[in-house]
Amino acid sequence: MSLLAIIAFGSSAGAAQQAAVASWVFSEGWETSSSGTVVTYTPDGSGWTALSNTAWKTKQPVFLPNSCNGVQANYKLTLKTSDGKWEVKQSKDSYVLRLNTASIDKFTKKEDYGNPEKHDQYFEASFPTTSLNNVKVNFAIGDGSSSSTHFGVAYSADGGTTWTTLDDYVSGSHWNTYNDATFELNADNKENVIVRLFIVSATKNSNYNLKYFNVLADDHEAPKLTASRPADNATDVATSGTIALEFNESIVRAEDAMAMLTNANNNKVTELEPNVSGNVLRFA
Repeated sequence: MSLLAIIAFGSSAGAAQQAAVASWVFSEGWETSSSGTVVTYTPDGSGWTALSNTAWKTKQPVFLPNSCNGVQANYKLTLKTSDGKWEVKQSKDSYVLRLNTASIDKFTKKEDYGNPEKHDQYFEASFPTTSLNNVKVNFAIGDGSSSSTHFGVAYSADGGTTWTTLDDYVSGSHWNTYNDATFELNADNKENVIVRLFIVSATKNSNYNLKYFNVLADDHEAPKLTASRPADNATDVATSGTIALEFNESIVRAEDAMAMLTNANNNKVTELEPNVSGNVLRFA
């Protein structure tokens, strides 16, 4: 028997959904490559491993994203602590990139955010936003002390020449608590955007723990079908079982969505209940 599945999705009004253009977490293993004192960490899914506490002057890390839309090498996450150290470690159920300060007088003053030569003690992400709309960044940080810390948020849409200062971010008050925040950028369709999260001040040496960092933008492109089970135009397909359609990204079922299965031999139509899980659409 030859079967033909026809799926129709209802449309929904309103603003475009936001999708992750690039995402960094620190719970996977890496392949490493070095150039001088710069070490690049490329996620390879080999399983998490700690990265030991290392002086920034000795080794400057560059983390490529766990996922991204585009060339992975164009998306980078790093940090700077000129007299401190950094590490990747586990904190209960979280995996974090930790910046360890060694002094309380190296922080960048807000009046100096426009002068990159004076920038110090910060996390940084750089990425392209070509063809993207309504770009935002989303991240979470926990403080290693018993009190929360203010971070200054600034970004450059021209590769570091000019800088725009945003509202402050306040971290979680302990390295096992993380405050999630999202900041809007006026940085659509740019070749190289740089975002820096500056530690504003501290009364003692401490550590600052970045749990994740995401670049978000409007998603105007419809998901693309990449595979189906049974395969398209398959014959001698069983009349019972599950039909599964895989897409290139996660999908959401619209409220008025419906699906129909047509028997190509007798044109009998059967209505099916769609079930969505991530990027897979199933009909039983």
